[in-house]
Amino acid sequence: MKNIDALKEIKDERKYNGKEYQLWQIILFSIFAIASNAKTYSDVQRFVEYNFNDLGEIFGLT
Repeated sequence: MKNIDALKEIKDERKYNGKEYQLWQIILFSIFAIASNAKTYSDVQRFVEYNFNDLGEIFGLT
């Protein structure tokens, strides 16, 4: 099993309303941000915003 496949196996307990992105994507991008020295939620948000186009191309964000 690939790492992304393992992330996709995590059950998403969020309610349906407001799920814009899949849980595995949120976790993966958070891992990328932390590996890039993100320390806070705001750091993770900035990382994703800054890299959104590249992440979208690679991981199929809409």
